Order: sequence, then C-alpha cells, then structure tokens
Amino acid sequence: MDWDDVRVFEAIADAPTLSEAARRLKVSVATVHRRLDIFETALGLRLVERTHAGVYLTQDGLAVLDRARAAALAMTEIPRCAGTLRQTGEQPVRISAPEPIMSTFLAPVLPALLKRNPALRIEIATVSDGPVPHDAEIALRFARPEGGTLMVQRLGLLRFGLYAAPPFLNGRSPDQLDPRVERLLTGDEHPDETAWLARHQLAAEVVLRASCTTALLTATLAGVGIGLLPDLIARKHDTLVPIPVPEPIPERLIWLMTYRDLRGSPRHRAVRAWVLETLQAAGVAFRTRATEMLAEMDAVA
Repeated sequence: MDWDDVRVFEAIADAPTLSEAARRLKVSVATVHRRLDIFETALGLRLVERTHAGVYLTQDGLAVLDRARAAALAMTEIPRCAGTLRQTGEQPVRISAPEPIMSTFLAPVLPALLKRNPALRIEIATVSDGPVPHDAEIALRFARPEGGTLMVQRLGLLRFGLYAAPPFLNGRSPDQLDPRVERLLTGDEHPDETAWLARHQLAAEVVLRASCTTALLTATLAGVGIGLLPDLIARKHDTLVPIPVPEPIPERLIWLMTYRDLRGSPRHRAVRAWVLETLQAAGVAFRTRATEMLAEMDAVA
C-alpha cells in the first residue's frame, strides 16, 4: 500500500469535492481519481461515493478514515521524534493557541521566556478552536481534542462578561441598559455562548461578529456596542464597564496539549512551564497550581 494513497484519501475526506481535494494537494484531479481508485482496489472496498453535488464517505470509508488519520498522525511523530533525539536546541518549538490567549497572554511575555532560555527558537500560530495541527508541538484549546499520541491536561476556566465603553454609554448607568435592545458585539461564538444568547433573546441584537478578539475589543472601546469579552481581557482597560447579565455567561475550559514523545525534551518542558506560569499569573482560574500541573505532565507514562 502506497502512503500517498492514504494521504489523498484523507484529503478527499476533508474536502467537499475531488477538485477541491486536488487543489489542496496541488495535484491534478485526474491524479486524485487515480489514487482513490488504486486505494479502493487495494482494500477491496468502496470508500467514497461520487455525486454531482460532491463526494461523501461510505460507512466503510468512515471506518477506514479513523485508521488513516491515526496513520497520518503517526507519520508526523517521526520528524518530531528525530528532532527530540538530536536536541540541538536549534529546532523551533511550535505553539498553537486561540487568538485571545496568544495575543493577550502569551505573545506579550515572550521576552521572559527567551531571556530564561536564550537558545530557544519559537514559532507561534493563532487558530480558531479546532483540531491540533500535526506540526503544533504545544497547543492550547477551548475544547478537549482526541488523539492517542496526545498528552491532554485541563488547565482552568476563562470567564466572560458583557462590557461597554463611555462612548457607547453616553452618560447612562450600566444598570439602565437592557442588552435585549442594545447593539451587541461578539467574537467566534462557542456553542454554549450561542445558546446563552438565544435563551435570553439577545441573538437578534448582535450587529458585529469578529473572528479576532483584538478587533472585537477595539470596536467595544470605540463605542460600537456592548462587547461579549473575556473578563481578563476587558479588565485590562479601566474605561470598560461591566454590564449586568441575567445569568452568568458560560465559561470556557482551557486545555493544554503536547505529544508524548516530547515529554522528555528540556526545551518543550521549559515552554510548557512558561505557558502554565503565564496563564496562572494572568488570572486564569486554574484548578491547581502551575507547578503541580507541570509535575502531572512529567509523570505521564
């Protein structure tokens, strides 16, 4: 079995059409068709149904996809393991996190990490909440990911609230505001937040959705409307005033992930320790002390 066939099949599963899979792989559509035919013939199974509207996986295809993803993840372990064994200190440590965590908490204190570890090289990526990229060695997420090679640890909670700036308040008291008739601003809503907005008849008042928390904060400070913001970010700005809510906005769990083969790497341990210390110092509601969490990760077999 050719590994390229597995790679093509995984791309087909993630794309709405074979043409889109070909574009993402940077190959021709004919190549995608040929690789899929070879893969299905080798397995003796029909994995993909082709229709005018696009492609979808059969039940056999879905079952094979689980193994294909595991194989793809295992392949990424090889260069990561080799880098750990070399331990030259020159390979960058790749950190992936949702934009509000990276931009507000981690990026501003990178100098402290590099001062303590001058040989470190860092690559950072801001992402929407979702699967951990194969090349991300340390990742933070608001949802627990799955993966047999991942070490996953629940860190704590990020709390949210509604906030308004003086230009929007225009002299009004926060207690006088009814969010159901005011302009609301939100970021990439978590399903719990979407349900909260609907439950309190607030969804129709959302006039701005921003995929970037920095943009959402800037719009709130400018007086565009009432922003649904993480408390720790809003409280960095003295001009923002909390607006009473009918019930607390759902909190988000923060999860830290790395790979088991990196557990013994001093460079990755230094970065994990820095992440934990930074978030706890910023006021994230941790379930225990950062030092205890680091010890827990070190003890994982």
